[in-house]
Amino acid sequence: MNVYKLEHEYSRSHKLYGVRTTLTFHELNVLCAYLQLLHFELPRIDGAEDTIAEDNGGKLLKTIFNAESVYEEENYSQTLVFHDNWNEYCGGRLADDGWCFVYRTCLCA
Repeated sequence: MNVYKLEHEYSRSHKLYGVRTTLTFHELNVLCAYLQLLHFELPRIDGAEDTIAEDNGGKLLKTIFNAESVYEEENYSQTLVFHDNWNEYCGGRLADDGWCFVYRTCLCA
């Protein structure tokens, strides 16, 4: 299993360290981008958190994709930064091969 540290440059939460999963880093990025795109389409509630960061992102990954939450610091293979994920994956990379993976993994399950 792979351990990935989760971060967001605007987050002030330090409750969750990361996730443990069988996903590759690319697959994790695609799924996080999918979550962020879904979140982007939801109505905004004044005063509510308007980004997906390590705490709520980790909960979504655990609930939807069976990733195991990691709360203590441990060796990790890579860091997923949600802000970078939005810029890199939601800005065009999903059109390449990501949507096919998201369709097979999320929508057909």
